[in-house]
Amino acid sequence: MLTSVDADSPTDAVIVLTRLYDAPREMVWQAITDPRHVAQWFGGEGFSSPVCEMDVRPGGQWRHVMRAPNGMEFPVNSVFLEVVQPERLV
Repeated sequence: MLTSVDADSPTDAVIVLTRLYDAPREMVWQAITDPRHVAQWFGGEGFSSPVCEMDVRPGGQWRHVMRAPNGMEFPVNSVFLEVVQPERLV
């Protein structure tokens, strides 16, 4: 996996994260858009995902709760702005 991060300036509120995987494009798309898969890897080692709901379409909601090993929970609520399968997810 190759990762690069691009932030135009310290005052910008946008960070572009690019990762290249040695895997079929469709498989990577499924891993980042299917809540059954996302719940297995999102949050890192020791974290679980008791809630992972994704409506992957422009304007669709992503509701996620990460649970840390110590039991603390972190809600993540997002809205998909742009969805171009399997090329772009904003």
